[in-house]
Formats: sequence, C-alpha cells, structure tokens
Amino acid sequence: MLSNAQEGRQEGSLQPVAPALQSNSATPPRCGPRFARALTYAHQLHHTQVRKGSGIPYLSHLLAVAATALEHGADEDEAIAALLHDSLEDGPRNTGIPRSQIEQQLSDQFGDKVLQIVLGCTDTNSDSSAKEPQEQCSPDGEAETQGDPRTTSRLREQESWWVRKEAYLQHLEQLVREDAHPLASSILLVANADKLHNARSILRDWQQLGDAVWERFSAGKQGSLWYYRRLAEIFMQRPSPLARELQQTVQTLLQAA
Repeated sequence: MLSNAQEGRQEGSLQPVAPALQSNSATPPRCGPRFARALTYAHQLHHTQVRKGSGIPYLSHLLAVAATALEHGADEDEAIAALLHDSLEDGPRNTGIPRSQIEQQLSDQFGDKVLQIVLGCTDTNSDSSAKEPQEQCSPDGEAETQGDPRTTSRLREQESWWVRKEAYLQHLEQLVREDAHPLASSILLVANADKLHNARSILRDWQQLGDAVWERFSAGKQGSLWYYRRLAEIFMQRPSPLARELQQTVQTLLQAA
C-alpha cells in the first residue's frame, strides 16, 4: 500500500523545495534571492512572447543572455539586468503596464544600477515600440503597390527601425570611448551578450531556412547584416573574448549569407 506521501507524488503534487546548502565562501552569490526574483519578474513580463518567426518562447533568449553574461564575469546586478534587458521595450506591449511603471518597479525591486543598465541597453523611449513586421517592402524600399496603406505603414516602420538603430549604435560608440561613464562596462557586457545570442540565432535559422529568414526583419537582409557588422566593429573597440565571439559569429554570417 502506498503511503500518503507516495500517493501525493504519484498525483503530481508539488513537493517542498529543499533548503539551499550553505556556502562556505565569503563572496556573495551572483545568483542569489534577487536573481530568483528577477526570473519571476521576467516571466511576468515575457511569458506570452515568442521569438520572431520561430515560436520559441522569448524567455529562452533572456536566459541565454543572462547565462552568457555570467560566463563572462557578470556580477548579480549585471546578470539581473541581462534577464531584464528587454523589459522596457517589450514589457509595456506584453502586459499593458506603462513603461514608467516598469522603470519604477525595476528600481524598487532590483536597484538603480540594474535600472540604469537596462536603460543603457534599450533602443527606444516609447511605451509601445511596435514589433518588426513579418511582411516587408521590396529590397530597394519602393512600395510594391502605390497607395497601399499597408505598404505605407511598412515603410514608416522600416524608417523608424533605421532611426532607432543609428541612434543606438551612436550610443554604444560613446560608451566604448568614454571611460568616465560609471556603468559603461556593465552596459556593454549585457548588450554584447544580447547581440551575440541574436547573431547566433540568426545564423542557426539561416542554416535551416536560407534567405527566407530575412523576411522576419524590417530592414531585410542588407540592413540586418549592416547592423550586426557595425555592432561587431563597435564592440571590438574594447576587445574582449565576448566581443571576439560576436565578431566571429558575424563574420560567419556575412560569409554564409
């Protein structure tokens, strides 16, 4: 006969979580209770979101960026910011929570350093940055059907993409050149980890789908390759193993595409 405990396990009931083992190290853990709260908060903001064109849960990207940052020496604040680096861009659209409120929650729950790193990795000031459309205009930017309002909308979103990316690249260039910025290294670490995972994902999807992968992006093939080439060049102005990984991935992508 099964005991009550065994019956509960068979029925799939949740079991108590074992207490964490005590560490003998005097160094605070980089993935302590604050990091656990950040995981929960990231889930609240992104659990309905999927990766562009693939249907993969977006949380996979956030976890990968945090893991990459940790593997390259991130402290807990930087790891938390890596988990939450898209919270201001995507959180308002996913949840309906105003961006200003999410900023306040980041500061209250995780501290100003985390908020400032996330702000430094965010390329829009809008509460409702639109997802890049699946439908695209022709490669030369001309409307395929003159007067079609859908085409006009796509052209406007494409123009907005170029404006945002140019501004973001300038922002990163300022960070790599200005040692006086107190969080420059932290912002660059998280941003580099983010762009590396994106570049790897694009390369993997291109290997499976070919040039059809570029239909996911507002700027198409030429604009997307230009953007990642510029990112790699900027990060290499402060050479690091992470910057070199991005450079190698982008070079592979450029040669393959």
